[in-house]
Amino acid sequence: FLTDVAVMHSAPSAAPQHPLPHLKGRLRICSASLVFEPAMDDVPLLRIPLSNVTCIEPVRTLGWHVSAPGAGGSEARFRVQTSTIISMRAYNKPGPYTNH
Repeated sequence: FLTDVAVMHSAPSAAPQHPLPHLKGRLRICSASLVFEPAMDDVPLLRIPLSNVTCIEPVRTLGWHVSAPGAGGSEARFRVQTSTIISMRAYNKPGPYTNH
């Protein structure tokens, strides 16, 4: 991965696959995808292939809340629109990937 930041993920209300509206975790920014690793073990990892991302834009209310190291406690918020989200390793156990 290229970088790794602490984030708070806010799922849209129309996303029934997300068990909680807000999840703390790590966002790993890789060369070909974004990977959200939740702090809770019972929630699956979410991988977003960059080839399927249609928009990444700053927002004020919804999206990923990023606390960047060395930013003095400031937060940046952004929204990612994608046609594909891949869920994997629910309950921190190997298993089949699920496309959403």
